[in-house]
Amino acid sequence: MNYRKGDRVLHPKRSDWGLGQVLANSAVGQVRIFFANIGLKTISLGVVEPTKVTGQNAKSIILDRLFDAEGKKLTCGKCNGEASYDGDPDLQRVHLGWCDRCFRKSFGVQKSA
Repeated sequence: MNYRKGDRVLHPKRSDWGLGQVLANSAVGQVRIFFANIGLKTISLGVVEPTKVTGQNAKSIILDRLFDAEGKKLTCGKCNGEASYDGDPDLQRVHLGWCDRCFRKSFGVQKSA
């Protein structure tokens, strides 16, 4: 199955990961997905094929905060600056919809080296 950037999916064996959004078109047997409850994962399509979800089942407050309709990053819910969630983000920060700077300042979190 082919996956396109912006597709909403569920992992068929890991329902606890929640709804995910495909970050880039699938290629070379892999797809990168940001799951609402666990963060960024790279899935091997030879092992498992995520289930595409549409309509009401594809709605997610968390994912909608992260990406607009064109898959662009959204702004921070606190300062309106750019909110980047690349890499392996702190899920508490993602749920708040804040940029890294606002999150660290408000919660006294030190940036990793």
